[in-house]
Amino acid sequence: MRKLLALVLAASVLLVACGEGAAPSWRAASASYQVQLTLDAVAQGSRQIQIDVSDRSGRPVEAAAITIAPTMSAMGHTQPELTAVAQGSGSYTASGELFSMLGAWELAVVVRYGDGVETVSFPFDVNR
Repeated sequence: MRKLLALVLAASVLLVACGEGAAPSWRAASASYQVQLTLDAVAQGSRQIQIDVSDRSGRPVEAAAITIAPTMSAMGHTQPELTAVAQGSGSYTASGELFSMLGAWELAVVVRYGDGVETVSFPFDVNR
């Protein structure tokens, strides 16, 4: 069941922008939220991250907290969670190391709003 859920989540991630000069961006949804994740690069080292959160009808969400949790399940690795800073209108930014080595990683974006917590996952293959 967990593998099926992982496949469904991976299939739901949509590459939004990949043009020359554009920062790579992906979208995924949870039960209540749509999340757009933009990275300066999918590579090792310190990364700049932008997260845009909206409700299912497209209205920006001012969440209580947004965190990013990087994991590399195959190797049992995790990186420290990053806390995103609210920029207004449902936009959040963070910076820090996401990927400590090459391979398959997952970024879990955790949205805390009121008493609720929802997670949206983004799979990545880091090859540089």
